[in-house]
Amino acid sequence: MRRAPRLLTSSLALALAASAIAPATGAWASPNSSSQAAGAVNFVKRTSSSDTSYLNEPTRQIEEWVGAHFWRSEVFFPYFDSKTSWYPHGWVYKDLYAIYAGSSFAGEHPNWILHNASGQPLYIPWGCSDGTCPQYAGDVADPEYRHAWIAEAKSAVAQGYAGLWVDDVNLVLDVGNGWGEHEAPIDPHTGQPMTEQAWEEYVVTFVEEIRAALPGAEILHNSVWYAGGPERWSNPLVKREIAAANYINLERGANDPNMTGGTGEWSLHAFLSFIDAVHADGRDVVLDGLENTPQAREYNLAAYFLISDGSDGVGNAQMSPENWWSGYETDLGEAAGQRSTWQGLLRRDFAGGIVLLNEPQARTRTVTLPQPMLTTSGALVSSVTLAASSAAVLRYPEGKAEEAPTEGETEPSEEAHGWGPSTGGGEGSREAGGEGSGETAAEGSDATGEAQGGAGAEGSSAGAGGGALEGTPQPGAGGEGELGDGQSAQASEELLLSLKARGTRHAVTLLGRLLSRAERRAHSHARVQIALQRLQGSLWQPAASLDVTLRSGGRFRTTLRHLRAGRYRAVAGLLGPVASAAGASSNALVFAIA
Repeated sequence: MRRAPRLLTSSLALALAASAIAPATGAWASPNSSSQAAGAVNFVKRTSSSDTSYLNEPTRQIEEWVGAHFWRSEVFFPYFDSKTSWYPHGWVYKDLYAIYAGSSFAGEHPNWILHNASGQPLYIPWGCSDGTCPQYAGDVADPEYRHAWIAEAKSAVAQGYAGLWVDDVNLVLDVGNGWGEHEAPIDPHTGQPMTEQAWEEYVVTFVEEIRAALPGAEILHNSVWYAGGPERWSNPLVKREIAAANYINLERGANDPNMTGGTGEWSLHAFLSFIDAVHADGRDVVLDGLENTPQAREYNLAAYFLISDGSDGVGNAQMSPENWWSGYETDLGEAAGQRSTWQGLLRRDFAGGIVLLNEPQARTRTVTLPQPMLTTSGALVSSVTLAASSAAVLRYPEGKAEEAPTEGETEPSEEAHGWGPSTGGGEGSREAGGEGSGETAAEGSDATGEAQGGAGAEGSSAGAGGGALEGTPQPGAGGEGELGDGQSAQASEELLLSLKARGTRHAVTLLGRLLSRAERRAHSHARVQIALQRLQGSLWQPAASLDVTLRSGGRFRTTLRHLRAGRYRAVAGLLGPVASAAGASSNALVFAIA
């Protein structure tokens, strides 16, 4: 765990040496009540000396940027005291049992430092070299040490901070010699080597005193999720430690390189189960990712979305105003449920998108998405390929999922679309009468008959409804990138990408979106160019194309109505020639309004 030198002031410690600090009374602070939707990002920043470039003398613009992007931050006192007026969301860093080597405080209170049986001082085994380490291990059971620690914490929080970031809340006896080798200290209170059980009880008692002394402050514990072993869920000390905090920081988040697949003790499954237990106890977590590669960022963010209840956080210490990943601005909206397993991946659905994650050590998986979706980089994709320890955070292009069939209607199968054996024309006969006979004929036919009748139906309905089928299928379709009447290049690209390898059924849905777009632009008609490509070997080859003009009062409005109602069979006639030319499911249809 990362540690930055911060120590108790000598004057404060001396003033408290002869006095006792009574814990404050009152209810402990409850978990964060200002939760957002589970699909929103609560970004947590861990500041360091590298951030002084913009924090020393911040402009108003920087102040506003930090306030808008950093939901919470780990900060240091007294450096940050003057900044709480414009950023009151900092958690003051304090290590639970570090006494910094070479400080006057260490010289004044040697009895607060743990020793071995030979009387040699022991350390927190981190950053050690040449027989010494930067931090002595403090005696968390010493009442005077606790009192001094708590008094300084209260003084710091009173400067306008949101609460405390308490490092090294370890329910594991992490003490060693100057070479970084673990060594059990002599327990000053028993004269015997300190046991794991005694250490855990001392730590838990201490954090409960901190909680009681600061009932209104937010408190984060930077602790290890695996403390307590496989039976941690039933360990009362683990539950008491969690209860004494608002947030549990999980250092490295889901990027921990030691995490495995499967369901073992060190698995991602066990990690997520620990988070579930924290949530069950009414507390939240921060997935503190320390890796900054594109894959690691998205993987940890996806894990955050898999578990988020709206009050959790996700972090990346390397983010700053000059180095910011827009993925942390993703907003997927309300969750549609909890995480589940889908095609070998972990998945969670939201109002505005979905999240997919492939666990460590798993095989690479390629999945077709429910509909074309936007990645965190803004690309529109219809499928994703995820290697082990990788993930995809995906948004719906329109901000929400494509509409399902209206109440009382079910989405028909491929057979009902006319690309398999037809079920007959019940729906066709409902929709006939006044709209032209083409749709009824198309729906009542078999696959071949519909392909023939589709073109004829649209042609014959031209006189009645004002539409006309222009031209016949031609090899080498053009017009795939054509734009008309202000249609944006982005919309065109979206449609081209979204239809790749999705098949005719999906193409009908996308056609409806195109027509709706044309209607919103107040078109009286639209010419839809349909281009077919067939997969031959590994290359897409032009197969056929046709143009259909839909005019106001005819097929344009009729097609829109059927599509909105989910009546895909009712527009099968329009796509009949294309379905006939495809002859297989490995095809792509490309539409563009002109």
